[in-house]
Amino acid sequence: MPKLSRLLAAALLLLSGLAAQAQPLRCDLNGESVNPANGNTTAGKTGLMRCRTEDGALQREEELKNGRFMGRRVFYSREGRKEHYVNEKGNLDGLAREFYRSGKLKEESLYSNGERSGLGKRFYENGQLELLSFAIIRTGGNSERGANLEYNEEGKLTALQCGARSLLPEDRAPCGFAGAPGKVEFYSRSRSSSGRLVKRASYREGVLVESTDLNDAGQPQRSYSLKDGIETTREYFPDGKPRRERALTRDGNNRGRDGAEREWASNGQMVLEKRYADGAESAATEWFMNGNLKQKRASEGAGRDALVRSERYYDTGKLAERSTTRGGRPVGKRESFDEAGTLREEAMYDERGTLKNKRSFDEHGKLSADEEYFEDGSRKLKPL
Repeated sequence: MPKLSRLLAAALLLLSGLAAQAQPLRCDLNGESVNPANGNTTAGKTGLMRCRTEDGALQREEELKNGRFMGRRVFYSREGRKEHYVNEKGNLDGLAREFYRSGKLKEESLYSNGERSGLGKRFYENGQLELLSFAIIRTGGNSERGANLEYNEEGKLTALQCGARSLLPEDRAPCGFAGAPGKVEFYSRSRSSSGRLVKRASYREGVLVESTDLNDAGQPQRSYSLKDGIETTREYFPDGKPRRERALTRDGNNRGRDGAEREWASNGQMVLEKRYADGAESAATEWFMNGNLKQKRASEGAGRDALVRSERYYDTGKLAERSTTRGGRPVGKRESFDEAGTLREEAMYDERGTLKNKRSFDEHGKLSADEEYFEDGSRKLKPL
């Protein structure tokens, strides 16, 4: 089927579905016909309003008290039904539940004036617990996080979120609130691979202190550790060899962090090492895969005012260029060398990054050109 035809068919199917859902409703309250969109028909009334589609199927039930929709609400669809309670403000308040078409419980949770509160559960249709959670109402400056435990259809843990304190009997051991670090194994959520181990982790007093993600072959893919205030993250090649590592001091604001970052090639050769101080790069060294030096730089100062001294090399290890920059602009002297180590060009820049003078040299190191540059972009060749 041509692409345009497929898109048209999909659009028609969507529109037909929406039309089916938007069938006119017939609503009654205490045996009288009412229109929930017209407040005059429900003003001052109390009771249970029922609304049906044209074919007689019950679509929803809602309680009214003195003309206001509050109390129990139930919505019916081909997927099942949902029921909850609303307060005088129209916000969810109390128990909320959802059921599969089969009538089995799908989800239940508690609300307090529109916010999730306390214990919540979600189930697979076979009755197996899918999610166990505890929500904290956030008021004022309270930013306390809740707790979540997620399971696959075999009942194996797939995800975990710990609070700052134990919020559920089920989170005490895995989150490390039982007096010992919580050692946890996570499994795939996919039904076809639900028995595959995908991650190992350790928690202490609700804080993740170590984790390793595994690839399909069971080899480490990523890892994390927190020890002595240092957060270390690592990535690995498919064969388990290290690919990237970053170790930085932990800081909730991600500012002012000190530490180092390293990268390796697939042959095991280190190709990059960076150092950080106060959240900014202070030094860096790069290598070619053959092991020879590729580039190195060091910073003096902080922010855009930092002076960065750099050296770039040929893959033979010979110096190719030496320069200094500030805020990304060249300043001072920049020197370029050929692979024999002979100086071939020397340029001078002012503090604004403007080229002021450039000298060129032949393969023997003899001066071949000396040019002066002016602010309008013109230049003047000096006599040799």
